[in-house]
Amino acid sequence: MITIYLLRHTDYDNQGILSGRLPFFLSDKGVEQAEKLQRYFIDKNIAAIYSSAVKRCKQTSEIVSRGVVPIEFDKRLLESFCATQGLRSNDWREFWGYRDELGGEDYEMIYKRVGEFWEEMKTKWEDNNDYIVCSHGDPLYLLVQYIKGEPPIQTPELDFMPEFPGFHSKGSFRVVTGEKDEWTVGELVEQGDL
Repeated sequence: MITIYLLRHTDYDNQGILSGRLPFFLSDKGVEQAEKLQRYFIDKNIAAIYSSAVKRCKQTSEIVSRGVVPIEFDKRLLESFCATQGLRSNDWREFWGYRDELGGEDYEMIYKRVGEFWEEMKTKWEDNNDYIVCSHGDPLYLLVQYIKGEPPIQTPELDFMPEFPGFHSKGSFRVVTGEKDEWTVGELVEQGDL
């Protein structure tokens, strides 16, 4: 049996800017959340952490690892790529709104890259070990769809993804258990549940 924790980075201060892959640091709250996760994971058999290298994931992973658990950064776990990152807006429709005109990833592209990550990693993961995958809201949502064997939700429905049931809030995780091609995806574990 293998246990995978699909973890979203903790809170960060983006100052009303569509952060995308920009290097925003964890907020004080985010550091506290990551330390709480560190305490939760300390007695788990975590063999490795696979993480996005975007600053908020990197910091979350480094705190959780305690400098003991190895971290491997993987570009397939990066935040969604978008031409409007850096725009001062609290409306996430702006994040996706110019994709057709200016480029950037769509949901099928993200689904494909996180699916490729999953297919490769499940051949490397060893029985009786636990692993953490630290990423962002959209890639994690789509990774869960992939693991469940469901197609990615189409673009118009995803414009309000953070409001979707099952969308990872900051610092939350899901437990995925199984082996080879038999996986069970658990419910979200929120910060308040730790």
